[in-house]
Amino acid sequence: MNRAQRIYIYVVLAATVVIAAAGASDLLGALVDQVWPGRTLQGRATSDVARGLSLLVVSIPVWLFHWRVAERKVAADSAESASGLRQAYLAFVKAVSVVFIGISTGGMVSNISGGHADSLRGDMFSHLAVWGAVWAFHWRTARRTWQPGHKGRSFHRWYLYVVAAGSLAAGVVGLAQLFGGLLSAGYDAARSEEVLYTGGVWTRGMQGSLGAATAGFILWGWHWRRGAAGDRDSMLRDFYTAAGTTVSTAAVVISVIFISQTFVRIGLGSFGETAADSIGDLTGWAGLAAAAGLVWLYHAPLLLWPKRAFEPSLARPVSGWAYRYAVLAMGLASMSTGAVLAISFMGGMLIPEDDVLNKGSDGMRGGVATVIATVGVGLALWVSMWVGILRERRAASVPGGGPAAVEQASDREQVERLYLFGMAGGGLLATVGASATLLYMVTNDLLNGDIGSKTVDSGRWAAGVVMTGGVVAFLHFRAIGGGIREAVAGTMPAKRQHIILISQAGSEAAMTALQAAAGQTVEWREDLSGAAGGAWQPTPEDIALTAGRVRSAPGRIVLVIAGPAGAVIVSHD
Repeated sequence: MNRAQRIYIYVVLAATVVIAAAGASDLLGALVDQVWPGRTLQGRATSDVARGLSLLVVSIPVWLFHWRVAERKVAADSAESASGLRQAYLAFVKAVSVVFIGISTGGMVSNISGGHADSLRGDMFSHLAVWGAVWAFHWRTARRTWQPGHKGRSFHRWYLYVVAAGSLAAGVVGLAQLFGGLLSAGYDAARSEEVLYTGGVWTRGMQGSLGAATAGFILWGWHWRRGAAGDRDSMLRDFYTAAGTTVSTAAVVISVIFISQTFVRIGLGSFGETAADSIGDLTGWAGLAAAAGLVWLYHAPLLLWPKRAFEPSLARPVSGWAYRYAVLAMGLASMSTGAVLAISFMGGMLIPEDDVLNKGSDGMRGGVATVIATVGVGLALWVSMWVGILRERRAASVPGGGPAAVEQASDREQVERLYLFGMAGGGLLATVGASATLLYMVTNDLLNGDIGSKTVDSGRWAAGVVMTGGVVAFLHFRAIGGGIREAVAGTMPAKRQHIILISQAGSEAAMTALQAAAGQTVEWREDLSGAAGGAWQPTPEDIALTAGRVRSAPGRIVLVIAGPAGAVIVSHD
């Protein structure tokens, strides 16, 4: 089958299967609405039946014909089953089916949990049944040519991990809203205040959150725990695991920052009598931290502590190192944000009293609380992760680890190199961009004759970024040393040096040895002064040491003044 024919067949199949599923859902939904107790719908049943029949009559024959053509092509050539367009078609239909299945499941759980069974609509049942059947058919078709551990490229693998990630995200959002609502109700009850709940604590919003959480975690459980179980040597699996752990960590960190900022402001006396209300507003963040924390508890052992994981871990060690350094960067980003805020805040104190920053003590204390929260949480995160990295590095450096320990050390060095250069480059670019912005502001105000407090006010954020980014870049460039610096130097052109050996007659053998050790030509000039006291006759160890000192000499011209007592290195440009 040529490419044009494949495009035609699978585009037609995708369009007609969606139309057919919509028609079948209308028919089945109309039937359910007629027999479901308490539902009296005037005029809707006939229109649903007419629309459903129309869609089915025009789409089913077309789909069946083209599907039979596609299956014949697969039977004639087994390689056709692995074609990208066929796989894309199967993945697309499965993904669309999952969306309808999730919406229907969530709606049904929401209605049932709220005691509104009479509000269940026929389309909820019909979508679940019809799209479930469509999904099952295409799932079985895809699994005929793909199983966990499949070595080739497959859209089915992409489908598995993308749907697993999306459904997990939906489940976490629903669970966070559910936790937040329960915490809010509990907090209000603990305050013993008369709170008016028109529909009780178990509101429609809470029921919807339960539905979203239930549907999301059911779909995630099937695709991750069942569909992708045993899928080894998959970069997508590693990426999903590391991304899930990192995103859940970020959600917890952001929630803790907001919660900490509120309590610090209360401690500084910023809220006064509204402190209790402000704490009540944190229930949403607390719910997000709890839901994301549960996700972290499941995924983190897969990367960091395989023996404690809830299932056999298939993640490679490099994924664990990537997560560790990503969290390290997260902590640094939080500290840097706090530093920029602090510098901007101090710059605002130089502005006359009519500036918004200095209007009342509440704004000032709020700024201080934000700085303390972002810097404090970021520092705690960075220090804890760095201590963990050092512990893992010491454990990995114990002799006798074998090839696995060597491979893990190599993985760590690669990730560390990316982290150091990423942070150094990010800090440098932030500094350059903010410097240009600051210079523009100052130059523009100077040329307009308007330089003054307005310039300080508009430029304090840029100044904060310049200072913070400069420090971050400087510290990380300094940290690029040892093996990492040598690795970088190995990718750079070798420094061309002019090496001159000054020694007395009889040093020809030493010159030849130095030339071989240094890897480049050495010019010999005879020392006629006699001050050296004789020829240079070094040991092989002396030659190696001298060659290393020559290579590390900063100048382009290197003088090696040698005699019986040893060699002195002098370099200049």
